[in-house]
Amino acid sequence: MLLVRSFVSIDLGNQQILTNLEPIRTKLEKQAGVRLVRPENIHITLKFFGDTHHTEQIKTALTKLSGFGKFKLRLTGLGGFPSKNQARIIWVGTDSAELMKLKNQLDQALVKIVPAEKNFVGHITIARFRKVWPDATSFIDAHQSGLGETQVKYVRLKESILTLTGPVYRTIMEVEL
Repeated sequence: MLLVRSFVSIDLGNQQILTNLEPIRTKLEKQAGVRLVRPENIHITLKFFGDTHHTEQIKTALTKLSGFGKFKLRLTGLGGFPSKNQARIIWVGTDSAELMKLKNQLDQALVKIVPAEKNFVGHITIARFRKVWPDATSFIDAHQSGLGETQVKYVRLKESILTLTGPVYRTIMEVEL
């Protein structure tokens, strides 16, 4: 069986959101040791599978999300992983009860394939640092205003193809909510 590195995502192709992120990206790209997420790769990961041979079962499970209903997703300020004081990843937060409901429904649909995550944090990764970024706390604190909202209409099963210049994502399946 073929192993496919895959994940379920909500893609954020909303041009206004990308425009709102641009000043933050411009500031981040000036920092040493940073790698920005390419605009075409900006998304929310609902479930990461890694290398899996369960693609067909995942596709079947995803069909259970059809008819969930589209919803608005508000983007909040910045945060960092593993914490804002020790950040190596800078992300944009989300605020949506509907996103959490969708995530719970997805976990239920996938329960026979993979375990549910206990501490899901809806976010959009925008930058990764090689080492802990010492200025992360002040940068995150300075960028706490909302970055807009977008309409969520689809979830996608994506393949992640790792290359020397960064990942390339290919849509395997799209489900209209």
